[in-house]
Amino acid sequence: MVLFLVLIMFLIIGCFIKIKLNIKIEESVFIAFFGSVLVFYVFGLFNILVVGFYFLILLFIFSLGYVIYNFIKSRVNIHEVLTLPIIIYIILMIIIFYKVKDLSYIYYDEFMFWGTNLKTMFSYDLLWAEKSIDGIHLVYPPFTAIAEYIFCKINTIFSEGVTYFAIISLILTSFLPIFKKEKYCIKSLIKIILSILVVYFTINYEEITPSYAQAIKIRKLSEKHELTFDVIEKILDEKKGNQNDRISFNKEKIESVLPKELLKRDKRYIEQYIIKALESYNKKV
Repeated sequence: MVLFLVLIMFLIIGCFIKIKLNIKIEESVFIAFFGSVLVFYVFGLFNILVVGFYFLILLFIFSLGYVIYNFIKSRVNIHEVLTLPIIIYIILMIIIFYKVKDLSYIYYDEFMFWGTNLKTMFSYDLLWAEKSIDGIHLVYPPFTAIAEYIFCKINTIFSEGVTYFAIISLILTSFLPIFKKEKYCIKSLIKIILSILVVYFTINYEEITPSYAQAIKIRKLSEKHELTFDVIEKILDEKKGNQNDRISFNKEKIESVLPKELLKRDKRYIEQYIIKALESYNKKV
């Protein structure tokens, strides 16, 4: 359901923006997505983050009526909305959703820092958890976190898989304007697919996802036809402001030796349990 709602919501709002500003649909969907995040940020500054969600719903309803009216009046053509890049975008969003929807946080900083911040943000409708918990990212603008918050609100319940979907959707949407001039032809299809594959395999190779600033930098280089595997690798090697070294473990192996009751609790307690166990072990050695 969240996949359908997210696609419909941002495509409809994007279509509304396209009609009003007379721009390409790829640009308008980009504006709809990132504009929504900025609107939520403003509401969050006044501790009324959830109002941003109601605003988004009202904007969607208004946009839907406006778009239907313009279609009836033949002021907009379906081919101007369902362009090749948009169709590929929709297909990729569907594939990505079903690939990540069942994923869970497994890394230290996911369930101890930004993941915990995000859960608090969702539960209490606070901007990046404010000061309700002891987090390390409070000084950074929570752009990605707001996108995750929006997706989880649309989903009605917090889901770690949905937060991953939000992150990848943010990255994918940031590339849309690059392809605004592409037409229905084999050459354009190959260009779009190859561009996406270069980014995808580089991200997989580095085992890291770009930040918002890095995604914008990649998009600008792509527009100048200066994007290569080595360039993307160099950008991803740049340390983010909130990036910390992390150690990963095999989830199944760790869970197999932990008490079953502990696994039912929040993941931050697992870390505390492991640290205390190691401290106890070191005292005995």
